[in-house]
Amino acid sequence: MTKIVLLLFCVIGVNLDLSASTSIECSYKTRDWNIVQNVYHCPVNKNPRITTRESAAITSISGTHQNGMTNSDVGGFYAYSRTINYFPRGLETFFKTIKIIQIYDCNLKEVHQEDLKPFPNLVELYLRFNDLEVLEEGLFDFNPDLHYIGLNYNKIVYIGPNVFDHLTKLRDLSLHSNLCISKEAKNSISEVKNVIQAIKSQCNINTTTTTTTQPPTTTQAPTTTTQAPTTTSTTPKSINFESCLELESKIDNIASSLKDLIGQPSNEAFSNNNNQCEAFTEALRNQSEAIGRIDNRTEALTEAMDTKLEILKENVENTRTLSLRQMQNFKDEVKADHAELLDAIRLRTDKIEKNIEELNQKLTNIMKALKIDS
Repeated sequence: MTKIVLLLFCVIGVNLDLSASTSIECSYKTRDWNIVQNVYHCPVNKNPRITTRESAAITSISGTHQNGMTNSDVGGFYAYSRTINYFPRGLETFFKTIKIIQIYDCNLKEVHQEDLKPFPNLVELYLRFNDLEVLEEGLFDFNPDLHYIGLNYNKIVYIGPNVFDHLTKLRDLSLHSNLCISKEAKNSISEVKNVIQAIKSQCNINTTTTTTTQPPTTTQAPTTTTQAPTTTSTTPKSINFESCLELESKIDNIASSLKDLIGQPSNEAFSNNNNQCEAFTEALRNQSEAIGRIDNRTEALTEAMDTKLEILKENVENTRTLSLRQMQNFKDEVKADHAELLDAIRLRTDKIEKNIEELNQKLTNIMKALKIDS
C-alpha cells in the first residue's frame, strides 16, 4: 500500500506554472564518456537547490568558458551530489547541442517526457542514485538516438508499457538495485532486449490475477471453504488519481480477506518474513550507500588526477618555453662573444701590421747608416 501512495504523489500535479527560477554556475570541462568522446560539458559548480517544480525553471547560466569555447560548443550537462529534486527545465535555451545528461545522487524524484523532449540528439542519460519511482509510458519517445541509459540505484516500482522498445540503438541499460527489477545490459543490444522482457513481467501492472484460497480442514469441525474475492486489475494507459484510489481499495479488500483466512500462526510467519525482508532491504541500502561512497571517492580522485594532469601539462609547456628561451639567449650570447672576439683579433692584427711597418722602417734606416745598398 505504501508503494501505491508513493506512486500517487509522483504522478499528480506535473503541469504547474513555473513562476520561480534558478541560476546555474558551470565549471566547464572536456572529458570522454561511455559512447561519446571529447565532450565539452557543464559540471554544475554550486548547489542550485531545485526543491520544487517551480524552481526547476533555469533562467540563467554563468561560468567562464575555456579558450575559444561558447555555449554552442556545450554538449553535456553534469550535476553531482546536488539538490535537484525535479528535472531542470530550459537547458536547451542555453545549450542547443546536448548529447549527455547526468544527474547523479541528487535526490531526483521524477522525470517526464516533457523534460527530455527538448533533447532529440541525446545519446547518454545517467540518472543513478536518485529517488525515481515511476518511468511513464512514452518517456523516451523524443530521444531515438539513446545508446546508454543508467537508472541503477533508484526506487523504481513501475515502468510503463513499451518505454524502451523503440530505442533501436540502445546497447547499455542499467536498472539494477531498484524495487521492481535489478538487471542490466552492457554493450549488447540482445541483452537489452532480455532486460526489456524482464521489465514487462516485473514492472508492468498489466496482468489479470485471480486469487482463490482455502483454509485447511480440521477433524473437530466441518470442512469450510472460503474464497477470497476475485480481482481483475488492468493498468490504464496513464496512471491517474482515480485509478490509484481504486487499486488501493482493492488491495485493502484483499488484505482484509486474507487476514481472516490465514489466522494468527500465519500472521506471525508473515511478520517474521517481513522483518527478514526489511533487514535485507536495509542491508541492501547500506551496501548501495557504501558503493555510492566508493563511487564518490573515485569521482574525487578522478577530478584530482585531471587537475594534476592539467598542472603537469602546464609545467611541461612552461619548461619547453623556458628551454627555447634559454637556447635563444645562449645563441645571442655566443653571437655577441664571437663579434667581440673578431673585433679583438682585428685590433691585434692591425697592431701587429703597424709594428712590422715600424720594424721595416728601422731596418731601412740602419742599412742606410751602414751604407748598405738595399
